[in-house]
Amino acid sequence: MFLFSHKNKQIDNFAKQLADEIYSHIPPALLEQDDKSAQKKLNRRIDKELQTAVTNLNNFKLMHKLGVYGKARFHLTFMERLRSHGYPESLVKEINEHLMVKVP
Repeated sequence: MFLFSHKNKQIDNFAKQLADEIYSHIPPALLEQDDKSAQKKLNRRIDKELQTAVTNLNNFKLMHKLGVYGKARFHLTFMERLRSHGYPESLVKEINEHLMVKVP
């Protein structure tokens, strides 16, 4: 039981950390801009941040050998943390789906 508890804490901590990193680079208020030139810059920034998240998740997955349960736990914790930061539900789902496709 202790081994599962320890691994669950690692997964939860990593999921929260990854969501916090996204929040620190792209806060929800930044997504509400109407300026087209600023929107292009923002899209590049989002792409870069998502690529970093994919790389970090892939490295974590390889180091900790996540199974089906571990992956599900990561995604649920990650989505909940994004919601708590104020991201709209549609964006939370889109980001999570992007991670699921890029890091199966």
